[in-house]
Amino acid sequence: MSQRSPSTTSSINSILDDLVSLIDVNAITELVCSTAGCDSCKVGKIPKQVGMNLVYTVHLSSGDSWIARFPHPLSYDPVSMEADLRVLMMIRSETTIPVPQVYAYDVTAENVVGLPYSLLSDIPGVPLGENWEENFDDEKRHRLLDQVAENILQLRKFEFPVIGSLIWDHDGSQFVVGPLRGDASMEEAAEDKEEEIDQPNEPDEENTEESQQPERGPFTSTRDLLKWSLLLYPKEEPVQQWAHGWLRLFAAQVPNVKYDGPPFVLRHPDLDAQNVIIDPVTGDLRGFINWDGVGTTVPRECGYASYPSWITMDWSTIFYAWEMRVMQIADAPDDERFDVPGFPSPPQNPDVQDNIEAVSNDPVEVDVTAATMEAGLLGESPAALAAHREYYHSIIARLDPELADITRNSHVLLAMFNGILTGVARREAIDMLVDYYFKCTMNKGSGGEGDGVVLDRPWHSDDVMDFDKCLLSGTTTSTLSVSL
Repeated sequence: MSQRSPSTTSSINSILDDLVSLIDVNAITELVCSTAGCDSCKVGKIPKQVGMNLVYTVHLSSGDSWIARFPHPLSYDPVSMEADLRVLMMIRSETTIPVPQVYAYDVTAENVVGLPYSLLSDIPGVPLGENWEENFDDEKRHRLLDQVAENILQLRKFEFPVIGSLIWDHDGSQFVVGPLRGDASMEEAAEDKEEEIDQPNEPDEENTEESQQPERGPFTSTRDLLKWSLLLYPKEEPVQQWAHGWLRLFAAQVPNVKYDGPPFVLRHPDLDAQNVIIDPVTGDLRGFINWDGVGTTVPRECGYASYPSWITMDWSTIFYAWEMRVMQIADAPDDERFDVPGFPSPPQNPDVQDNIEAVSNDPVEVDVTAATMEAGLLGESPAALAAHREYYHSIIARLDPELADITRNSHVLLAMFNGILTGVARREAIDMLVDYYFKCTMNKGSGGEGDGVVLDRPWHSDDVMDFDKCLLSGTTTSTLSVSL
């Protein structure tokens, strides 16, 4: 439920590059062949970086393809790793959600490779990725969203009494919910990468038995989780106090009290386009990959009924720049309009180019037509993304009417969590939440924004005193009370 800055992501990629030198491809070959019982296999020489893992594709002599995943030592938590894999196995055995099969894993370094690993089945197909914008029409988009919802909603069969991390009980027969496992130190290492990372030939006894990770909870309500998270927020400087006040306000307002308590649920931790595998010809769903973090229970408003990430990009504040890009095009001279950083070359079709005309420097007045969108020049507009959410919400309402209320504003709660938990996105998240709640003239459905909360209610000067108290105390007031 958090975002990283581009600079931190670049540093993490650099650290993962160091892991490549620690891995012997011949050892992977030996490991896979001994596990699969095959005569031979071929390991791809260039791994992919998926989250905090290096991922190798392995082609077996039998014709099957496997995935070998190796977590970086600095992101590695054996308790979380085993929980994630066992939950994935549970999902595969108790639902029809197309997830990878877990063939083998080792959460220690006591194996031929000398690193923790997991071996999974490869789901054939291609990532949804840019196909969503570039190759899909509305019919394909709607069909895929139908398939995503129908599959992900199968997670509703798993319910838990508290928010926390799943661990196995002492006899290994069932899950229990323990304290949340905190994020590992990968980002800290990325920020001050001063020394080379040594290969963990011998695992730390503490890391294999009681991994030294920050713990919290378990929590019996969403608000308890938010209160704890806000306590971690530094607020020594005036600007931090200001931001903390806003976050306290929204923590008191955003979660729906109806869903504050149990049951708590599971979710795909990163249901984004790169983790959805589709048929390259038909565009139909083939499967979901990259389930790291699935062993954590979450509030219902953040769970399986929430929107897929690629249709909430306008709420992913540090990665979405549609309005800024429109402004850049509007401000650029006619002969330089396609030289704006981050934009592709001019389209060959003159009809498309003619559709990008800046009638003024106001980005709202730029004529962004369907042809412009299809050319991939601007990505999807806020109106288009809101329309996708409206359609997805209608799917949920059809499949399970009781979940529709949870889905409707799920992206807002996730944005608030990003604001609290991720420093780099805090200012942007606050801006989004302020605009969402206090846009006095917003009409439901205007400008494609069908998911506003404060509708046609003036923000009077009489409310300022209550508003100020709310910022300072984090409590709700009668004038600020909003029902989701």
